[in-house]
This record gives sequence, structure tokens and C-alpha cells, in this order.
Amino acid sequence: MQVQVFPPEVCFRAVSKGVVHSTLIAIKNVDTRARIIKISHPATSAFKLIGYQPSLKLAPGLETALEVRFQADASDRDYEDQLTIVTETESIVVPLRAFRPLPKLVVKEGADLDLGVVVDGARVEAAVIVANAGEAPLKFNVGELGDNLAVEPDQGTLQPGEEAALNVAFAAETLGDFETAAQIKYTRAPEIETGASEITDAGAGGAFPDFESTFHLKGSVVSHTIELLSAKKGQLPSPIDLGTKYYGDYATKQCVLVNKGPKAVKFVSYVGSASDMSAFSSQPDGSPEELASKITPSSTFVLQPRSGVIPAYSEMNVKIVFHPERVNEIKGYAAAQKAVGSVDSFDFVSIIDFKGMPSKRISLPLLGKATMLSLDLSPSMLSFSEIQVHDYLDAVIEARNLNDLLPLQFKVRNTPNFKVHPIKGVLGPGDKMSMKVSFVPRTLGNHRERVAIEMVSQKGFGHVFAAPHPRRPCLWHRRQGRPRGRA
Repeated sequence: MQVQVFPPEVCFRAVSKGVVHSTLIAIKNVDTRARIIKISHPATSAFKLIGYQPSLKLAPGLETALEVRFQADASDRDYEDQLTIVTETESIVVPLRAFRPLPKLVVKEGADLDLGVVVDGARVEAAVIVANAGEAPLKFNVGELGDNLAVEPDQGTLQPGEEAALNVAFAAETLGDFETAAQIKYTRAPEIETGASEITDAGAGGAFPDFESTFHLKGSVVSHTIELLSAKKGQLPSPIDLGTKYYGDYATKQCVLVNKGPKAVKFVSYVGSASDMSAFSSQPDGSPEELASKITPSSTFVLQPRSGVIPAYSEMNVKIVFHPERVNEIKGYAAAQKAVGSVDSFDFVSIIDFKGMPSKRISLPLLGKATMLSLDLSPSMLSFSEIQVHDYLDAVIEARNLNDLLPLQFKVRNTPNFKVHPIKGVLGPGDKMSMKVSFVPRTLGNHRERVAIEMVSQKGFGHVFAAPHPRRPCLWHRRQGRPRGRA
């Protein structure tokens, strides 16, 4: 090589109409003898040479420079030309190129997105940041994706230097390692120039090219199971029947919520009547909060705790509580009470929803029945004859459990002057027993007192039938007048 040219090619980028771009080309004689150098002018008018001579003699070791100027014409396109440098023995071609502003979509922080461990059936979301690193605005569109992958937004526009966050949602369906690619196609977006109409066509010979950028998703899909088991880790029956209870009483069932997966799980439970909870079944993809707003509030069945977080590979104790409450149907000014011995059935459903894991939702049918308790005392009033202080008189009453379904456990609250025996006991469904009432006055005068009998369920919750209930015994002592009652 006798002559050295630098740079070996001329390239102007992001050229626009009316703007002059220029650069220098240095030509150096690296031979040991003088060389005659001839330079040919570019063929197009967009490229011009300034300060050059068609032919010059260059001594050894010396160099000369010439200016290459470029100015785009009216068309919006790329330009390509060349100039030729010729010596006595060689010919050097210097390419001349000018490119219109082009966009460049890049995925920041790398094109590989590692989701790590992904639970099957769970929706995993991650953010991918894309930016326009080019000189022109761009329009992008995400290509076709599989059924288990979604990107939002899937299209948009970015100005030069602008960034956008794409939300990538992935729902794994197959266990094992996975890798998938998402392609983003983009092209130069139309611009609006001051005093000019919007450019919608690239012009003759310069159609906007299409570009493509790709990012990869990878991870490992593992199985994740969530179960609601009995306290002894057995399968729960369906439905769960908590039996028949008195109104106001409680029935509980201990269960265990087991998380057999590598991720902590946040859960919330909803309980409602079977008709209300059908909304969860008919709209499995609906927002749990929105669906819960359609449930009529009730404390008949409760799952405790109502919400919480279960760590990975751990379990949590939960309790189902059945607490029927008696509600009288009020019509106008009259309240219609339920008849003694009537039984009401409760058909409810408890749904446990796990955040981000709709496919793991647990539906639990719950059944229960409630009835009223009632104790009949005959006679309902006792009148004792006159006796001496510290003496005693006995009378007998009959107690009967009017409910034919449940036993009744009772406890008597004696008063200072009247004692009932036995003070506690159990009456089976429909059973009756005799009870002795003793009048043991400690002071002079007439004594009128009321004895309360407390109904205690086997779970320890009380219902007190206290005077002045019309069916409770009313006991007193008369000092004057004719004695009445039994003695």
C-alpha cells in the first residue's frame, strides 16, 4: 500500500432534511517516493467534496485532507455513494453513506429473564424494561405468544431515549425446566415536523424497514399442593356436617391447612350461603374482593383465622365454627317466634382463595341444623303452708325436656330460702324427671322468691331461664291466711 486513507469509509447517521453534515478525510503518502494522487467526485449531488484538487503530487510522508459534506434532499431515504482515490499503481474506493434516523429497541438489564422457581398453576408476573436507544421514534408490537404467556401492553410508541415497562405474566402448565422467547417487532414511527404534514411514507426507494428484538424467559416449574385436612391429617368429608345444635350454641371442627410447596401462600376465606357462593363457581376468574361483596354477611359459619400467610412447606391450624343465631321474623308490630321442636337447616359454603393461585382454590360445603331448647316445669308455681323458722317443707315438681332431638343439661341456682334437688342433671331428648323443692325459711315474714334454672350445653355455654319467666316456679311463704299448695 502506497497511500493510506483515513477513515476508510464515511458514514453519516440520523441525517435530516436541511441539515449539513461534514467530516474530513486524510490521505497520506506512506511510500518512499512521491506519488501523484487523483480524486474522483461523488456521483450524487447530496455528497460534495470541499478543498480538493483533481490531481496533486504528494511527497513521501506527507498527507493532505479534504472535506466531505452531505445534505439530504426532499426524500426521506438512505443515501449511498463513493469516491475513488487513484495513484499510478493502485485505486482506493472510499464508501460514502448517510442514514436517516432509525429507532433501536433494546431490552435493558439483558434479554434473559429468569423467573426462578415457578409453581404450577400459579400466575407469575415480572417487569421487562424496553427502551428506544435510536434516533427516531418507534412503534412496537409483541408477536404471537403461547397460551401460558401474556405481555401488557403488547404495543405502543417510544420516543428516542424513552423507556417502557412491559408486564410479563406466565402461567406454568408443565413441570420441569422451561424456556420460551418473546419477539418484539418494531419500525420507525411517523413524525410531525414543524410546518410540515405528518410523514406517512418513507419516499421512493426508502421504505421504513422492520426490526426485531427478542427476550427470553426461563425458570423451573415445580408442583405445589395446598390441602385442607382433618386434625389427624385425614381427608375431610364433603360436605362437613356439624350436626344439630341449640340456637346460640357452638359447634367447632379443627382442621389443618397444609402448604406443600416452595412458596409462602397468602390466603383469605369467604363464607356464605350456597346460593351466594355460587358466584365464585360461575366466575372463577373474577376478583375475590368483588365476588365477596355479593355475599350476605352472616356469622352462622366462620373459618378462623379468616386470612393469613402459610410459609413454604408448613401448615396452619384452622377452625370451623358453627354458631346458629335465632332471628325472629318481624311483620309489622308482631314477631313470629319459631315453634318448640322445629329444626332449621343451614346450607353454607366456605371458599379459601389463595392470592395469585386461582387454580388452588378450596371449596368446602358446610351443613348444620339448629333447634330451640325448651324446659317445661309443672306446676309452674308452688305455695307452701306456714311453718316455723328453720323448719322445712318439701314439694315435688316435674321437669321435662320438650326437645326430641338434643339432650338438655341443667343447673339450678338456689335462693336463700328455697332449695331444689338435684341442683344439676341431664335430661335426654323428650325425657322428664322429678325434682324436690324444699322451703327452709331463715327469717320471719312472707317469702316470695324466684328460682332460675340454667341450661348448659355440653360445650359449656349457658342459657338461663330466669324469673319472671311464666313457666318458672314461683315460691313463697304466708304467715297469715289459709295455706295453699302442697306441703
